[in-house]
Amino acid sequence: FRQVLLFLWRTGARPAEAAQLQWQNVDFKHNVIVLQQHKSVRSQRRPEPRVIPLDPVVVRLLQSIQRRNEGERVFLTHRKTAWNKDNLGHRIRRAREVAGLPADVKLYGVRHAFGTRGIIAGCDIKTLSVLMGHTDTKMTEHYAHIAGKRDFLATAMQRINQSPVPSTPPAIDRHQGGE
Repeated sequence: FRQVLLFLWRTGARPAEAAQLQWQNVDFKHNVIVLQQHKSVRSQRRPEPRVIPLDPVVVRLLQSIQRRNEGERVFLTHRKTAWNKDNLGHRIRRAREVAGLPADVKLYGVRHAFGTRGIIAGCDIKTLSVLMGHTDTKMTEHYAHIAGKRDFLATAMQRINQSPVPSTPPAIDRHQGGE
């Protein structure tokens, strides 16, 4: 289950995409996953495959799994059966209860965290939209909710104006009359 979570965290893939992922879709030569069948294909005028680029951490994870896995599916349960939406949901509920987390902590939240991290890291909406497999940027705009954060906006303005971006925000010295 941890492998599925790491995969989702690093790729922004949908939980169903991870659960249904087959080795034939993984291209280690180009470090990508190519999905001919995916959620967005229904709303595309000309159906195109969803391409998920893989960072080195995910490549190592998949190579490690492949050495121990002889099935068609990439991610298998401890019983060597394929994950599905139900057993992934059950597993996250159990983990949430053990950790004492609120009921709104869901598996899909890992995908939302990817989108939010993308915005914070300065990824433009169009690129993030492609990475997340959205057909247009309207879905991706949901992740811009952090745009109201003052520090994020200040950093964005500095990037636009090509000003040096400070590595850490300036400290406020409360002992010298700071408000």
